[in-house]
Amino acid sequence: MAAAAAAVLLAGLAALTACGFRPLYGQPDGRAVVGELAAIEISPLTGRLGVEIYNRLRDRLSPRGSPGDPRYLLAVSFETTRSGLVTERDSQISRFELGVNARYTLLDGRSGAPLSEGTARAVASYNVLEAETYATLVAEEDAGRKAAREVSEAIVGLIALHFERWHAGGAEAP
Repeated sequence: MAAAAAAVLLAGLAALTACGFRPLYGQPDGRAVVGELAAIEISPLTGRLGVEIYNRLRDRLSPRGSPGDPRYLLAVSFETTRSGLVTERDSQISRFELGVNARYTLLDGRSGAPLSEGTARAVASYNVLEAETYATLVAEEDAGRKAAREVSEAIVGLIALHFERWHAGGAEAP
């Protein structure tokens, strides 16, 4: 049984390489992408959710600390939406959906020219506990953190893809 599973795994890996698949952070280009990501300075964001997005971006882009001489600037703006999902018989909403829509622009640190831009969206939901105001507040904040994490991951992935395309094309990143 184990031999059959190994054979299926090897066949799957062979199929992936045949179709041109390669890991985004794989060798040797992955080091270049990681280096480019670490050279990004992030513009400050405001509000509780903005700080959460900023911190997650910072941790993913440059886990060793802020770049000493940033080559790029990342500007992010976001907005949140909140809508009722489940309404009870007495017209009370018992579940909400919290949406975070973020727009980012990656700028050249020297010229200020835009290099890449895009959007990321995340949705998280939470329950409203009728007699527990504090528990509802905690659930809403947790949904916000979850959405911030997803938006941040999406932005980092899109920027990494931008740099990978530059390096795959044989050009130095802008």
